[in-house]
Amino acid sequence: MDWLIERKTDMEYRLSKRHLTEGGMVLYDLTSSYVEGKQNELAAFGYNRDRKRGKKQIVIGLMTDQEGCPISVQIYKGNTSDPRTLSDQVTKLRETFGFQHVIMVGDRGILTHKGIQQELVPVGMDWISALRKETIASVVKQTKTVDLDKLDKQSLMEVQTDLFPQDRLIFCKNSVQKAMKQKRREEFLVKTEKALEQIVIATKRKTKPLKCETAIAIKVDRVVEKHKMKKYFHLEVKEGHLAYGRDQSAIERSAELDGVYAIRTSLKEVPPSNEAIVLDYKRLSAVESAFRSMRNISLKIRPIHHRHKKRVQAHVFLCMLAYYVEYHLRKELAPILFSEDDLEGKQAQRKDVVASASSSAQTKTKVRRKRNKDGDKVMSFGSLMNELTGVIRIIGKPNINTDSIPEVVILHGLEGTRKRAFDLLGIKIQASSPKG
Repeated sequence: MDWLIERKTDMEYRLSKRHLTEGGMVLYDLTSSYVEGKQNELAAFGYNRDRKRGKKQIVIGLMTDQEGCPISVQIYKGNTSDPRTLSDQVTKLRETFGFQHVIMVGDRGILTHKGIQQELVPVGMDWISALRKETIASVVKQTKTVDLDKLDKQSLMEVQTDLFPQDRLIFCKNSVQKAMKQKRREEFLVKTEKALEQIVIATKRKTKPLKCETAIAIKVDRVVEKHKMKKYFHLEVKEGHLAYGRDQSAIERSAELDGVYAIRTSLKEVPPSNEAIVLDYKRLSAVESAFRSMRNISLKIRPIHHRHKKRVQAHVFLCMLAYYVEYHLRKELAPILFSEDDLEGKQAQRKDVVASASSSAQTKTKVRRKRNKDGDKVMSFGSLMNELTGVIRIIGKPNINTDSIPEVVILHGLEGTRKRAFDLLGIKIQASSPKG
């Protein structure tokens, strides 16, 4: 691992030259991973994406090309905020990798307004990000041209606002997410009301009623904060008394933005279409897929038992390199995996770029039948890797009296799905090979 970390910069440089281009797109996102023990040099308490209470963590920043192929990974102390990592990535792209102009794609937590103005604008770097919900509300309130009802019919529209005069804003509305958001809010409202009613009952019971105003307030605060419902209720807390009711106006104001999100970008010269910008922002899902694979599915970056900074960095870098191999394996083996292998068909059937993408008809048929169009068996990536462990390579040396003894290579179990996988990967196997 010490040998590996010394060569990390050179290896990332080579990956950048292989997969990135001047003026091309770079995806960047963050995740975190909890660590074991208390002596890790990078471990700290912070925003825990693992929902692992009582565990310190590290923050991991992953850079990929526009298709999600990993290029570089950087480790930060566990309490590092998302925007503070942006400067390092800009420096790495420009000074280490030698790219003067790329398009940085990141989410609203990383590419904040302050970060964009301080890190990207001065060096002339373009970007695609999104607005926070409270910022969207401000734009809607101050900009008369934003017609949210119009979004119900056309799903996206470009908006001009004095709040961001130099930027391009594209408002989008996903009707499915809108319905889900409204349903979830109503469920949480009902659950909160039931919990509040139990407190009311406690204040009125005959035996040991709940009287203390402070105790009532603490219980109420715990209930309304559980599902972040405080802003939707009128609350009256007194000594031995609790009254509550829904704030219907607050609910309606929030419902106006259900399913609405806004893409913010600097791309203007020879501008790509609004649809293309939305699709480019959605490319960040490829980085999320990488994190899922590295953390949960196949590579299992956790648990992290290392203590020294360089060992932790090497551990995560090794996982990134393993995902690099997995990324290309998944790409080449797609015809015999459940994953999408008809990208043109997938795009052709997509009527609305705002709506969630669905698999192509060919892939749906493949998944349903567990066979592809050629009749090959189809399975998950993990199952295929297990299947390939059944290939056995035996090397034998005949007991003969000659100056050069030839080796005899025998492959056992290379048939069916295993043979198809080797063919897709372009691996040429010889039954035997002479030596000497």
